[in-house]
Amino acid sequence: MGSRLGRTTAAGTAWGPEWLRNLRDGFAVQQWKRLAWLETLIAPLPWLWETGVIWVAVKAIGFSLTPMQAFAVLTAFNLAMVVPSPANIGAFESGGTVALIQFQVPNAAALAFIFLYHLTQVIPSMAAGALVLILEGEALFGRRGVLKASAGRPATSTREEQERVLGQANPVHEN
Repeated sequence: MGSRLGRTTAAGTAWGPEWLRNLRDGFAVQQWKRLAWLETLIAPLPWLWETGVIWVAVKAIGFSLTPMQAFAVLTAFNLAMVVPSPANIGAFESGGTVALIQFQVPNAAALAFIFLYHLTQVIPSMAAGALVLILEGEALFGRRGVLKASAGRPATSTREEQERVLGQANPVHEN
């Protein structure tokens, strides 16, 4: 794996916290040349996939972009998100819209496309997150998840129903 310089003390013992030593030992097992080639081949795949999605989606709404222009749109909205803005609001949309306008897509169509494209990124993520929360038993929209229901008792959605099921209803005292 190379030199041990900086990874061991003068006495030959490993330095640093245990997690760092474990991480170093794990990397030492890997074949670095093979790993570098594998990373070089795999890292561009998500960008190529998203470039294809943008290229096909723009063609589907009646505009023409080359695959290189679709890649430029992808790069533009990713770079635009680097610029600080409050809560990063509009960075994705502004970068993508400006890039599409540069490729002669009309302003309104460019903005509409970027909004729709952003929704295709956000909605599946939100749905997956909501599913995980429900399966983990977290309250979602006032209802408990399916895994937190105890045996023989259904999950309840309100505090009153929970107290009624548990037999611990406390009367409300009005002053």
